[in-house]
This record gives sequence, C-alpha cells and structure tokens, in this order.
Amino acid sequence: MKSTRAALNLTVYVALAASLPATLCRAAASATTTTWLTLSPAPSPSARSGPGMAYDPAQKLIVLFGGAAIGHNPDYLNDTWTFNGTTWAQLALAASPPPRQEPGMAYDYAAKQIVLFGGIGRGSTALRDTWTWNGTTWAKRQPANSPTSFPATQLFIGPKNGHADLFTLTSAGLPQTWQWNGSDWVLLSPANSPPARAEAAATLDNATGQAILYGGVTISNQPLTDTWAWDGANWPQLSPSTNPGPVEDAGALYDTQLKGIVMFAGEETGLTWGWIGSNWVQLAAAKSPPVFFDWGIAPNPANGLPVIFGGAGGANSPTDGTWEFVAKQ
Repeated sequence: MKSTRAALNLTVYVALAASLPATLCRAAASATTTTWLTLSPAPSPSARSGPGMAYDPAQKLIVLFGGAAIGHNPDYLNDTWTFNGTTWAQLALAASPPPRQEPGMAYDYAAKQIVLFGGIGRGSTALRDTWTWNGTTWAKRQPANSPTSFPATQLFIGPKNGHADLFTLTSAGLPQTWQWNGSDWVLLSPANSPPARAEAAATLDNATGQAILYGGVTISNQPLTDTWAWDGANWPQLSPSTNPGPVEDAGALYDTQLKGIVMFAGEETGLTWGWIGSNWVQLAAAKSPPVFFDWGIAPNPANGLPVIFGGAGGANSPTDGTWEFVAKQ
C-alpha cells in the first residue's frame, strides 16, 4: 500500500482536493453514529432505476442522466438533471445520448469532463458508445478503440492520473481494464486482474490513493465477495478480515466523515458498510433507504456528503428518493 501511494501523481490529488466542496476535504474524526437522511427537493427527477450519476467539480453540481422508469418492461430515459445540494433542475438540451439504463459515468480530472459509457438501451441492447459532458452539453465521441459493451460496467476516477478508468469484461467473459485519455479508450495490461464480473461496487479511496472494487456477479450470475485494489498499474487482491457478503447492484463513494468508503448494499441486505483503512466495517445506520438497487451515488455539492438517488424497490418498481449519508462523532 505504501509503495503504491508513493508513486501517485501529487498534482492530480491537489486538483482533486481543490475542486471538491470544503467539507469534503476537511479532516474527520472516527464516526460513532451514522444515518441516512431523506431529502425532499422539489422539483425532483421522476422515479427511475439505473441512472448515471457523477459530480462535476467545475460546475459544483451533481449530473444525473437517464435510467429506466419501469422495472422489467423498462421505459428508458435520456433526460439530464443537475443537483446543487438543495434542488434538482432538469436541463433542456439540444443533444443528448440515446435513452439507457446503467451507463458508466465518472468525472475525468485530466480531461476536465464527465465521461459516460455504455449501458442498456431500448430493446435491451448493450450499448458501447462514449459521450462527454463539458458542463453545458453532451458530445458524442468517436474513439478509435472502445471497450466491449456489457451492462453494469464499473467506471470510476483513476488513481494514477485522474483519468476515468473502466473495469469490464469481453463478450468471451474475460476481464479488461481500460482508461479514457480524453479522446480514446486505451486498453491497459495489469499483471493481475479481478475475475470478470458485472454490477460490482468500485470507487476511488482518497485516503489510500487506490480504487477499491468489491463484489458483483459472474457472467453466470454467481455472487462474488472479493475485494481488489487498483493502483493505476495493477490489481492486487486484498484480504480483509470481514466482508459484506454478496453485494450486487450497489454503489460506493469516498466519505471524509469516515476517512474511507461508504457502500450501501441495497439489493441483498439494505445494510451500510464502510471500507476504512484495510477492512470492511458494518455501519449501524439509525435509518436507511429501502432495500433497493440500481441507484446513482455522488457527493453533495453543498457539503460533500454521499447522496444517492433513485433505484428499484419491491416488484422492481423504480423510486424517486434522494438520500444523504451522515456520520457523527
């Protein structure tokens, strides 16, 4: 861990810290109580599962795109909303990506743009197109190389240079790691790699400078309970003494309240877990969102706290809730 941290590009992390809300960057003591607060912004996006969601530090806004309005017979959406920490606002745009559910979405600090990749389109088509958001509009990109499309790929901020990194699998079920360099997808060649999977949780751990990937399911829909770290060059497998068990369709985000990652394991248990240092810790939240899955997660622009929106609940029905995670000393 220490050797990989020493190799990190310091300039990227200075830029990361400068662009985030002040409360997201402050030091935080260990938390003793945690809860999820129900926010009630008006207006709000319609109920949906599988929206893409990412924080735009240049605009200081959460950007939400698309999702599915109906569970097993979905009405795919392609609307774009922003959240400033208090209210949601729908944007009227001349150009947008086609409707879809479960796109990968992450901010690329090097290219200064949100990257959107793939997802599930109408007719349950697996999409492999790439779009970028510059703060005012979507632009379709024409990369010379592109990852194989697969639903629920893991797109996250890369630890080495701030580019958006992607963990996915090929049509033959082989794992691949890609990086967006601002104009093209570059296939990386780590010596080690997690087994191929979909619907895992993956995010950058600012405390260690590594991205953490957990769980998901195999191509044959078998649950996985392993934890891996991505340092920008290789994927070492980690050996925590505890783990959250099977987790599918979850999401995760770094939280300075915990000095670690918070993950809501919605579909299986409805429990909240923290990756703190080198281990998973169950967080006994006083209140939690419903047991649901396929929601978006990003830091609240107003205070840096993790915010989730949407998801699908009982009978696969989509929801329109906005929730914020709070940890207190």
